[in-house]
Amino acid sequence: MHPSPIQKSRAIAAKKQPLPRDFLADRQRADLRLRRQCARLHALGPRSTYEYVKWIVNGADPITALNAFDRLDPAIVKYLGRIGWTSRRTPDERVSHDKDR
Repeated sequence: MHPSPIQKSRAIAAKKQPLPRDFLADRQRADLRLRRQCARLHALGPRSTYEYVKWIVNGADPITALNAFDRLDPAIVKYLGRIGWTSRRTPDERVSHDKDR
């Protein structure tokens, strides 16, 4: 075993030092923002959640994508979400229903 260039007492003292207050405050603010953005995305509904997941699957940065969805107006999303997203049936259910007609 090789002797450490740092004395053991100094290494232990370095581990015990508290993190700066600014670091903790920044982490708390970032966590609160992330929680707020996730709640807002959820409130935008299933279409927005689907589009967000699709962006991530296609390689987008999750935080950048979340920031983009955070800027959306819920009223516009609600209006546009009705276009092409009206049926909640699965494709199999739609095929079997269409055959009955």
